[in-house]
This record gives sequence, C-alpha cells and structure tokens, in this order.
Amino acid sequence: MDQQRSSTRGDIEGLWDWNLVSDRIHFSPRWISLVGCDDHEVGNTPEEWLQRVHPEDLDEVLREIEAARAQGSREFDFRHRLRHKNGAYRWMACRGEAVRNAGGQVIRLMGSHSDVTVDTVTDRQTGLPNRLLLLDRLTRSIERANRYQGFHFAVLLLDLGRPAEPAGPSGSDTADPVLTAAARRLETSLRIGEPTPSLRHNDLVARLQGDQFAILLDGLKDVGHAKVVADRILGDVLAPFSLSAREVFLSASIGIAVSATGRTRYCAMQKPRCTGRECWAGPTAKSSTPPS
Repeated sequence: MDQQRSSTRGDIEGLWDWNLVSDRIHFSPRWISLVGCDDHEVGNTPEEWLQRVHPEDLDEVLREIEAARAQGSREFDFRHRLRHKNGAYRWMACRGEAVRNAGGQVIRLMGSHSDVTVDTVTDRQTGLPNRLLLLDRLTRSIERANRYQGFHFAVLLLDLGRPAEPAGPSGSDTADPVLTAAARRLETSLRIGEPTPSLRHNDLVARLQGDQFAILLDGLKDVGHAKVVADRILGDVLAPFSLSAREVFLSASIGIAVSATGRTRYCAMQKPRCTGRECWAGPTAKSSTPPS
C-alpha cells in the first residue's frame, strides 16, 4: 500500500533521496523531467540540485538543509526557484524529512519538489501576474537594456481611485467585482490589436497590491510609445464599468518609468470622467522619486 501511494506521489512530485553518509542523491524520473532533462543528463550528487537553485535563493536552501541535518525538526517545507534546462527558473515547493538512525544521527534526507510556479506568481483575486513575476520579468528587461544600447522598456504604475460605493474589499481575498473588471479591462487594453510598435507579446500587466497595478512595456522601439499606451489605458479605465446593472466610474493616475530617460509623471485628474490628457508632464519631465 505504501509503495502504491509513493508511486502515485511520484507521478505528481519529483522525489529525491539523499544518503548523507555517502553524499549521493537519487532523483526520480519525475524530478529529472521537472528540470527538463533526460535521465543520462543528471547525475547523483547534491550539486545536480544546488547548482540549479536561483542565486538569490541558494542561501535559504542551504540553511533549510543544514537545519534538517541538525538535531532540530524532522520535517521541512519551503519554496525556491529551480533552473530549467531552457534557462528559465520555475518556483518549486520543496518538502521532506530527515531520517535518523537508532543513535539519533541524521543519515538521510527524503523529499520532493513540485512545480508551484503558477500558484506562486499569480494574484488570487484577479488572476493577473503578481509582484514576483513582474520583478522577474523586469530584471530580464534591465539586463537586456544593459547589454544592448538600443533596447528600451517602460513601467507604468497605475493607481485606481474608487467612488464611495461600491468600494470592494480590495485588501482581502474576498471577491471584488470592481477589481476583477478593472484587471480584465487592463488586459484587453494592453493586448488590443492595432499596429502600435509598443504593443508586444511580451508586455505584462500585474497587480501589485490593493488597487495598484503595474504594466511592463518590453522592447520599445521608441520610449515615447509609453505615453501612447498610457493614454489608451487611462481612456479605457476611466470609461464606465457596468456592474450589477449599474455604472461605476473610476479615477486613475499613472506614473511612467522609462529605461532611457529616467522617471516621468503622468496623472489623471481625480474626476470620474476626466481623460487625463491635460495632466501629461511631458516626455522629459523627471521626478526625484519613483512614481507611486
């Protein structure tokens, strides 16, 4: 029965068994597939795991392993990023336990990895990417901008303003129709089919917190296209929402951070029907602090 249950678990999670005495580790076929490799491409040393851990997560992984090997808790459960063969990092849930001999010495670590990328980088309320995925994508954009002089990107920070009613519970996990409707409209606005050079398949809209969103415009041919997108997004967001047979109007402000020219400010008037265009500060206007 235990063997059958272990087999079923292995079909879902990537299992591993680390013999601390010999310092050899066995990875199941499912674990090997999680990193995009074939059986012959993965050996049986701990480095096969540790060398694939994201550099920012490695210290935490090593601490968790050391704590499990010490005379502390038998079980461990944490998350970290693991590099796939294609170079992308995936979020993994790492769970396991320490096995001790009769003398109480830890001789083995048994555990598993399961891919939790979607759950980890997705905002539960809106289904949009969350801050983690945005930061990951933004890091890549910064790296490309540093390598290639002609590569530009921009980040739009959008803050919605609501009327007194309805004011949904945007700070909790409770369903929020206004927030959800705004998220869908932002997605549609970003992906609208028109020949605008700044609209690319690798652009991203993410929810940060509360009524705050961020839009990454990746690979701009002209940084001025960020204003074009901001104009359109403001126009779409300020248009009325039809919710429960009533019209709801939102106000909004957008801050624009452009990779080539620094930071600019772009704010909509705090009126439900304002177009926001009269608030454009100009493509060369800069602020001493990032847009908020």
